Amino acid sequence: MNADNIQRNNSDYKMDTKMTVLDYLLKFRKISSLESLEKLFDHLNYSLTDTQEIVNMYRAADHRRAELVSGGKLFDVGQVPKSVWRFVQ
Repeated sequence: MNADNIQRNNSDYKMDTKMTVLDYLLKFRKISSLESLEKLFDHLNYSLTDTQEIVNMYRAADHRRAELVSGGKLFDVGQVPKSVWRFVQ
């Protein structure tokens, strides 16, 4: 197997791999304002076509919104307190 085959196989793998909620959350955590989060959310929302990836992206965006409205406190996926959700728009 030569280097070209290895490179092609690696790029094929990346194309078939779907991003998880955690993958999207880590991407969204690079953003520190709701306005910027919404811009990235809109961009991804229009560019994604896979239903599961869209669901994962929505979950991660909502999670990041909750983190931002709580003053930047970070929560594990699925561990945002119920009391925080009422402040998320």
